[in-house]
Amino acid sequence: MARISFITSLIVVSGMLTGCLESGSGSVQYNPYKDRPTYQPPIQTPEYSNDATDNNAIITGMYSRNEAQVTDWIGFKLKGFNPSGFEQIPFASYMDVASLSNEITTADAAQIQSAYNSDKNMLWAAMAVLNRSLAAKCYNASDGAATAECIVNWRNDNAAIFDTSRTELIENTTVLTVDNATLTATNGYKMKFKIDDTGEIIGMTLTRDSGDVDLAKLGDSRTFYGSDIENGRVLELDYVSDAKQMGLSYSDFGLINIISSMDGDQRVDEFLMPFAGGYDDKKIAVADIDSDMTFTGRATGRVAKGAHIVQLQQDTARPTKLTFDTQSQTSTLNANFNNWYDVVVDSTGAISFTDYKNNNDGGTYIDMQLATTANDDGVITANGANMNVGYYGPSTTPTEATGTVQFTETGVDNGVQMDMAFGAIADKK
Repeated sequence: MARISFITSLIVVSGMLTGCLESGSGSVQYNPYKDRPTYQPPIQTPEYSNDATDNNAIITGMYSRNEAQVTDWIGFKLKGFNPSGFEQIPFASYMDVASLSNEITTADAAQIQSAYNSDKNMLWAAMAVLNRSLAAKCYNASDGAATAECIVNWRNDNAAIFDTSRTELIENTTVLTVDNATLTATNGYKMKFKIDDTGEIIGMTLTRDSGDVDLAKLGDSRTFYGSDIENGRVLELDYVSDAKQMGLSYSDFGLINIISSMDGDQRVDEFLMPFAGGYDDKKIAVADIDSDMTFTGRATGRVAKGAHIVQLQQDTARPTKLTFDTQSQTSTLNANFNNWYDVVVDSTGAISFTDYKNNNDGGTYIDMQLATTANDDGVITANGANMNVGYYGPSTTPTEATGTVQFTETGVDNGVQMDMAFGAIADKK
């Protein structure tokens, strides 16, 4: 589900300037509206802003709203809505308004009329939250049937506006909080965010073989720190999401860096370690995917050989592709990098490498080639890759996918180890 701007409905101006504006000196100033009765200036209404949502976006693009954030948005949408006869809705009823606003996006005329008969003022508020123009056009204080019929007709006659309004509504009234998402790194580390009462991320729990470490967020940043009591060290974890600009709603992927220190001794515990994951409640089992699908996105990660570690760089001209085959229930990933091999890997563990590109770190060439010899077609094939894919969506059809791949070259001295994370959005059919 792509993210949209939180754009409020425009408020129609009831009157326009008709006279000349004069300066303090008495000189006549230009009035662009004089003698132009059909011209109206664009009304600039502020976009919705929530501190918790804005601060969370620094860390991850995953959707997250608690009831406090939902009620804050409902209050924003009802601000200034005060037509004659409307009774202001108490704050305690804002969640009911949110629920009813969602219901009227799909309800038939009989269901809408029932809501009108139950509490027509509440319905009026729900209409205004969905779209101010809808509320102005369709609410009838004395006729529930006419109100219901108008809402149904408005949805049909204004498909584009309705779709935008409905998407904005869903984006801001679905209670789903990021502390219920689990992110897993290729080394087995797990991360779960912590949020406060406002819905803002305030920390995370890092789970390792040695136990859990509680980390606090450092200011308005993507960095977390805390005491690793089990090992007597202080940890600092940098969380780098690679999905923030992709429009992923229910999952995330990227890299983490962990530095630990004790009595002035500082060391890098993990460097460029890929992770991926998301909401278990929005994860769709491969057995429930009923059609072949393709996804387009990007990949990141690292390749290590001896003492050298190189960050993999996605070739933006050739996006990462993920396909799912229903018959075999196999996922296949094609990740293209501009500083290493192109990689094709599937969920059976089969993996191949082609088109090696040289690495340069500060102008110094680093040989990160596999020791295995390529065939006549220039392809290196192997097995034993560990590929984990999560498919996510609001219902039974995936809208996005994230995952990790880990491969270690065996049977050779100084073999290459690849750790990769990827994310992709479902292609439109």
